[in-house]
Amino acid sequence: MQQLTLQFDGLAQVLQPVDATAAKKRKSTTAWYQVYQTLVAALPQCGNQVRTWCRAHREQLETYVGGSAIAVFSIILYILAAVLQGGAQ
Repeated sequence: MQQLTLQFDGLAQVLQPVDATAAKKRKSTTAWYQVYQTLVAALPQCGNQVRTWCRAHREQLETYVGGSAIAVFSIILYILAAVLQGGAQ
């Protein structure tokens, strides 16, 4: 708090301390950016593989996804009916 007060009064030192680890931080940031670029480049390939697999297993997907969707919809209707009736007792 005293340092902030001195800065506002214009009495604090103007020189900033030198951070020797700044170069390492930048290098680390560059490495993470390269990883990010690799993941972004791999994303369309991953999407193509998923689309190919979905086309090859369309009947299984219809069964699993359709069955799950019907079950979830039925549970939601059951809960809605209980709420509209005045709560489950």
